[in-house]
Amino acid sequence: MIAAILRLAGRTERGLGSAAAPSLVALVTVLLIFWLWGSTLRPLPWVYDEAAYLLQARIFATGSWSAPGRPMPEFFEQLHVFVTPRLVPKYPPGHALLLVPGVLLGLPALVPLLLSGLTAGLFFAALRRLAGPWVALLGWLVWITAPEELYLRPSFMSQISSGAVWLLAWLALARWRNDPRPRWLAGFGALAALGAIIRPVSAIAFLAVLGPWILWRVARDRRWSSLVAAAGVALPILAVVPWWSHSATGKAFPTPYSEYSAVYAPWNLPGFSVDHSPPRREETPAMRKFRQEWLPLHEAHTVARLPAILLERVRGLGVTFFGPDGLRWLLLAGFVVGLAVATAEIRLLLVATGALFGIHLWIAARPQWTVYYLEGFPVLAAVTALGAWRIVRAVGGRLAGGADRGRAELLAGALVLAAIVVAVPGTVGRLLRARDQQINLRLVQADLARATGTIEGEAIVFVEPGPEARPYESYVRNVPDLEAERVWVVQSRGDDDRRLLEFVGDRSGYRFDPGTGRLRPWPSAPEGTSP
Repeated sequence: MIAAILRLAGRTERGLGSAAAPSLVALVTVLLIFWLWGSTLRPLPWVYDEAAYLLQARIFATGSWSAPGRPMPEFFEQLHVFVTPRLVPKYPPGHALLLVPGVLLGLPALVPLLLSGLTAGLFFAALRRLAGPWVALLGWLVWITAPEELYLRPSFMSQISSGAVWLLAWLALARWRNDPRPRWLAGFGALAALGAIIRPVSAIAFLAVLGPWILWRVARDRRWSSLVAAAGVALPILAVVPWWSHSATGKAFPTPYSEYSAVYAPWNLPGFSVDHSPPRREETPAMRKFRQEWLPLHEAHTVARLPAILLERVRGLGVTFFGPDGLRWLLLAGFVVGLAVATAEIRLLLVATGALFGIHLWIAARPQWTVYYLEGFPVLAAVTALGAWRIVRAVGGRLAGGADRGRAELLAGALVLAAIVVAVPGTVGRLLRARDQQINLRLVQADLARATGTIEGEAIVFVEPGPEARPYESYVRNVPDLEAERVWVVQSRGDDDRRLLEFVGDRSGYRFDPGTGRLRPWPSAPEGTSP
């Protein structure tokens, strides 16, 4: 029996060490996220951020940085999007640019899925090189089954892009560490710049740690040509931001991201004080609900509360990474041991992840809204896997007694396989709950899509969310070419809806209730019109 178990462990170890293993890990990851996302390459965005990123990609896919502004823009107001004088989502352009190929193919989820697969494959290969096949397997499993990954990876959120880009950047930096040719630091420079135009705050955190280390290595080894090469490729990529901003709004600075809060929500700014100035544009029902949810959090985000905020967020990160309950909390022991045994390279990345956590203390957020740290989750998983393997290997050594080291390693591998088998029921349950959660998040969007699909001819659907509407759900459906859109989905303004119908003139009117999923003709719709 023991011999059979050891043979199985040996075959598994050889498989994990094969050239095909990273590709297989990438494929399994893609299939898992595809399944969680509803087994479709055309999933519906549900949260405001997702909807804004996808709209931005669709605008870019037309060959323009912006789209025409909306007629009567008060009906088309969408969080995180300027609707006048031009249609411009506020976010930096990097993530949306990466989404464009999938949008052009009519498969918007394609790029996020491929980026998740790339992240998984590279992470497995890098960790295998650093610490061996069993650590790589453990690290991948810990990472991909983290609750926050299961919740946010099936999405259009920008961390999907920035996580892959920063992992590539770290690998380029590791290669440059051992290979003095300038091209490797140039590769890092290009990827770091791309990361900066995807998520600037993450770039600041990472470069605050990696930048001084790079400068020290350059000065020590006199690799000035490498630094020049890195700057030479990074600067043109960084220049995309002012180019985008000027092309979209007529001014390079402030960018749409910086300007958005001043126009729509002055209270929603980073820092430890709140600006209660009135917004420049009328507050929409969606923004009002958003303010009611988040303003108290901003008001409680003070310097005096910083120690409590820090503790709350550490706990929140523990819940979203290790899990709220169950066997995953046993991984905490692995993380603690991993802190002691991590290699110098992983420790540097761990410090960078700490900087990512620290810089976001400046921003008001719920303790368990740990999407801000998602780029650092592979590092946390690597540390956890290193420690867990060290514990398992020590147990395997004891079980092996005086046996040779190879047998002890195989026993440790067998223990890893046994632990995976024990964890299967809980993991399967967690995956099923995660898929149900993804379906639930998009229920209203699915109802809205089905309802609008039943409409014949050109129409306007006025969405009237009631007090029970979920606060982060995006209903308004802006598109780059409004005239070509058969059904407009806008926000209802009560009796004022008549004004938009009269302005357009040739579109039927409907109202949609997100609470019931019911579509009904607008009171002034032409006689005989039916949903």
